[in-house]
Amino acid sequence: MNDTLATPIVVGVDGSWSANRALMWAADEASRLQLPLLVMHSVDFPASSSSAGVDLDGSLVWSVQADGERLLRQARDKVRERYPDLPVELRLENLSPVAGLAQVSCGARMVVLGSSGKGALRGALVGSNAVGVLHRARCPVAVIRGEEPDSSVPGPVLVGVDGSAASDLAVKLAFDEAAWRGADVLAAHARTEHLAVSAGASACALPMDWDRAGEGEEQMLAEKIGFWQERYPAVKVRKVFSFARPKRWLLELAKGAQLVVVGTRGRGELASTFLGSTSQAMVYHSPCPLLIAREDRKVS
Repeated sequence: MNDTLATPIVVGVDGSWSANRALMWAADEASRLQLPLLVMHSVDFPASSSSAGVDLDGSLVWSVQADGERLLRQARDKVRERYPDLPVELRLENLSPVAGLAQVSCGARMVVLGSSGKGALRGALVGSNAVGVLHRARCPVAVIRGEEPDSSVPGPVLVGVDGSAASDLAVKLAFDEAAWRGADVLAAHARTEHLAVSAGASACALPMDWDRAGEGEEQMLAEKIGFWQERYPAVKVRKVFSFARPKRWLLELAKGAQLVVVGTRGRGELASTFLGSTSQAMVYHSPCPLLIAREDRKVS
């Protein structure tokens, strides 16, 4: 059993197709890492329901809780069909899904979410609960997007690299995941051709040595990746560059990946923004599971 037994893989379930897929992805991850699985469901009865003029009948409360407990047992049974020896804990919370998952994230290895909640169409944009958890979690968050992959042809773990601190966290996590999965790392960097005009119109008249700029960014990528290659010598790495727009390019590369890892925001983006534009695009449109690297911080 892994030394980090106290840090489970946490997954939220609500009976939807998306949540069921997230459940089994989380179970695969827990089995691979030899960690316990914590399956959570929220019944979310408002504490202020009486003050809001809502009288919750006792039988209704009991019925909803019973439904939640049944859903959790079904989830456990589904996991045990594939992993009979995997430790599985069930937890029914009287909190909103966002509050419950954010609270438990402080002691979790990662939180796993479906891309859309119950009642949403397959392929729909990521649900509001997932967005809320992404903003408040204190550990990496996986959003399970895309269709079931062809396991006979596993793709690489794709990671976007831009030299930022958030990107550094993503690179570390990508190597961790690739090592445990027996996968390659595909490190992608979009060269910053926009730097020549970022200072305004006057900058357009300045000469730009693109070869030297490209060499500098290639060196940055080599250094960022090389640090982790030394620690994971068995992981094969391929580095790719492009002058394409990062969002579109990463989405295209993700079509052949088994997992995409991104940071919360990139180099030069405002500290007040939680998710940068590229990370947001991946959250909403990634064709495969997405893992957002997070720093441990106080839940807001």
